Amino acid sequence: MVGPWVQAARQSEKTGPSTAQETPLPAGALYVTDAGLLSLPRLSFLSEQGIFWLTAASLRPKIIDEQGRVWDLPTLLSRRPKAVIDEPIKVGLKEQVPCRLIAVPLPATKNKDKPSGQAARRKGSHHDVQVGRTKARKRKVRRLKPTCSKRRAVQDWLLLLTNVPKDRLSAQEARELMRARWQIELIWKLWKQWGQIDVWRSEQPMRILCEVFAKLIGMIIQHWLTIVGCWSNLHRSLVKASHLVKKIAPAILWTMHGPLTRSMLLERSCLVMRRCRLNPRRKHPNTSQHLLRLSG
Repeated sequence: MVGPWVQAARQSEKTGPSTAQETPLPAGALYVTDAGLLSLPRLSFLSEQGIFWLTAASLRPKIIDEQGRVWDLPTLLSRRPKAVIDEPIKVGLKEQVPCRLIAVPLPATKNKDKPSGQAARRKGSHHDVQVGRTKARKRKVRRLKPTCSKRRAVQDWLLLLTNVPKDRLSAQEARELMRARWQIELIWKLWKQWGQIDVWRSEQPMRILCEVFAKLIGMIIQHWLTIVGCWSNLHRSLVKASHLVKKIAPAILWTMHGPLTRSMLLERSCLVMRRCRLNPRRKHPNTSQHLLRLSG
């Protein structure tokens, strides 16, 4: 892991003081990212540096096909058969970044057009006693806005853009790589849901900052122990590993004043952490199952 970077909570990731986009990459590397974190000038710069990239397609820029015709993405897909699409295009009217458009049809699901409410997980200040409040707070509910017409037109497609040649990356491999990118989001979910890094027990700014930094330090140590203990296991379970780290955390005090040394504690923890494996699934396979199926 490189990072994490700390910046203002309301500041955009693209305009932060130290972002992942500023990390230099060697020529021939593959940069897998989301559409919201890249711009067309950035894609053009990566291509000039000999760096490959794979990203989700955005609906905003225009697309130029091999015949020189200009399309928007929903209209282009409506003129193509409902099958896997892998064709060379240029993105943008001004930059005209050459790349491949990979479109994979997705299975249809029900109620895609129906907006729904989702209970928001409580964040921010938590107190044991709510001082000066007599009435219980109502739980907030996120109101999801209905999707626009362009988004509804492509909701049955997985849309990717990449500059990797076909002989080095097939459409199926690109899909699995984009699926594997979700693992970083699961780490943030783990840190927030089980590490509670976005929850604090005070309303004093400096106390909040101290608590956030303390929890971040704890999550980094937890991640380091996970790397040492079970990261080499393709079927590792980060949630089970985090639960194990919490159980062995009090034993660190024994290494300060007791017969147990830190090396002994680390060695025993790694032996137990090897059992932190994901349960195999048939209907919705894990990412590790998808990768093994693809390599086989």
